[in-house]
Amino acid sequence: MTQVGEVIALAESDRCYGVGTLTLRITDIGVDLARHPGLEWVRIDGVQLLPDGGEGEERSVLVRVAALREHKLAP
Repeated sequence: MTQVGEVIALAESDRCYGVGTLTLRITDIGVDLARHPGLEWVRIDGVQLLPDGGEGEERSVLVRVAALREHKLAP
């Protein structure tokens, strides 16, 4: 399962209200996924990582739990 501190690349189909892939370093996962295994969507917070390797703005994103379980980690 994805954890705080990891970098994850979220496909457009794995998040609400976005276009293209979003790369985030996770700073908070809105709920304990182990305690709530039936959830389909969860809010995560993170720092957007830019294509040049720099840090962008803080983001709060609604994400499919399946994307977090599949460990779609960024390269």
